[in-house]
Formats: sequence, C-alpha cells, structure tokens
Amino acid sequence: LEINNTQYFSSGSTIYIERKATIKVNGALLTNGCGDEWNGVVFCKKYKSDPNKIKKVKKFNGKLILQGNGKLEKVRNSG
Repeated sequence: LEINNTQYFSSGSTIYIERKATIKVNGALLTNGCGDEWNGVVFCKKYKSDPNKIKKVKKFNGKLILQGNGKLEKVRNSG
C-alpha cells in the first residue's frame, strides 16, 4: 500500500501491518485532524477483528517506509 496524501485517523484508530506487508508513506502526513492522538502502527503476525487476540511480533517482518518527508504525527505514546 502506498499513501501519497494526508490521511486523518480518529482517536481510537490503529494501523495494523501484518507479516510481509509493506506500507509506504510517500510525502504524506498521517495524523488526527481534531487535536487528539491516534494509536499509530502495530506490527502483528495476522490481523484479527478482536484487538485482544492480535499477537504483536517482536521481529518486524512487515515494513513501514517513510519517504519524501512522509511522517506520522499526534500518535499516542505507547511506552
């Protein structure tokens, strides 16, 4: 998936990147337009509709590529 334009995410939104998947943010901004924070990106083995059943992976086999000033902002700090 390649994202080339600004995308707005609600405060409860999360992008899940499965194993072997790639998202390229090419000069785009991923943000929340209402001043809130969103959940950002989670690397997982396989997406499931129940967030409690999603297994996060320690070894990132999926890719998030930021290029051409692509960036994420207003992301909730998970640590």
